[in-house]
Amino acid sequence: MKTGAFIAATATALAIITAPTQVAAAECSTLTLVVTLLPLLTDANTCSANTGYSLYPFAGLPTAAELALICADSTCTKVLSEAAALNLPDCTVTYNGVTYNVKDQLTAFALLPLSPQAGLCAVDSAYKLYPFEGMPSLDQLRVMCKSDTCKKLLTEAQDGEMPDCEVTINGTTHNVKQSVDLIVAGCEVIDINLIAS
Repeated sequence: MKTGAFIAATATALAIITAPTQVAAAECSTLTLVVTLLPLLTDANTCSANTGYSLYPFAGLPTAAELALICADSTCTKVLSEAAALNLPDCTVTYNGVTYNVKDQLTAFALLPLSPQAGLCAVDSAYKLYPFEGMPSLDQLRVMCKSDTCKKLLTEAQDGEMPDCEVTINGTTHNVKQSVDLIVAGCEVIDINLIAS
């Protein structure tokens, strides 16, 4: 049952990376978590090896330094996005006396960019907010600012709990939260220029 304990610990760690939310869902069964999260086992172990943050045995929330490493590590972000893409159970885990809803917590962090608007926005603009690969070109930004689905996605991203961490892409470091704010500001500037002309 060591694998089951690891999966439960992984679910707990992933679920509590974001701010806790107390919920009234049923307690997660170990079997449900094992079946759901087992495909992520190898990448979760690699994430732990790459960042020094141990998912098992679970020893609490990552420090700010560990969280920065997790955000910058492609294997860790892959684990988060793949976990969000799974049909996560709507159940809770308890850590340090606080109950966390696995689906809600991971959704707040990683599922937002996978919403239907993200796919439609990518079709409209040829730019993907997730996985984040850098800032959009000016042409992509112009199209995004005209697209209702992109505007909705940007509003959700700005209102949501986007990670305030840095990722390095092709040698350039971007803060994900600040990048979303800059994209929204770019749309506001484009709107002002359209009104003025």
